[in-house]
Amino acid sequence: MSMDIAQQQALIQMSSDPYKYRCRYRQREGFTASTVPGLFVQRCQKTPYWVAIKFKDRGKWRSVTWQEYYQHVEAFGLGLVELGLEPSDRLAAMSPPRPEWFYLDMAGQGVGATVYGIYFTNSPAQVQYVMEKGGARFFVAADKGVTDKILAVADQLPDLKKIIVMDAQGM
Repeated sequence: MSMDIAQQQALIQMSSDPYKYRCRYRQREGFTASTVPGLFVQRCQKTPYWVAIKFKDRGKWRSVTWQEYYQHVEAFGLGLVELGLEPSDRLAAMSPPRPEWFYLDMAGQGVGATVYGIYFTNSPAQVQYVMEKGGARFFVAADKGVTDKILAVADQLPDLKKIIVMDAQGM
């Protein structure tokens, strides 16, 4: 398969400066936002019925479209604001990989917060250390096990205002 001159030049430009290529591609495709949340909203508007996330749930593959993704992010973001999250706040999350992680990350960024993760396998002492250094006011826990870890050290975290649990089953 042979390439014409324009394709060859595009390939050379892409390999010499991939950042410029990505910027040109983004503009060509109609993405004009300069922030990750802005690009997310534009993607959701352009391709609402395309699959955004695929994951396995109890042995079955599930799909989330960009429209559904947006709805989850919007609901989570509004919930965070209702709970008192403000722009420039920090939000820590401790969870194994799951779709809710994507929702909370984009929702936090969308309302102007800094979102960071804590390893799911960390001990309570390690969680305390990361929380102290990160300064999060909000903590999102995956389940009862993670909630137990943060509750064990919550008294020693004066900045911590809210603990949100994704899966409260067994609590």
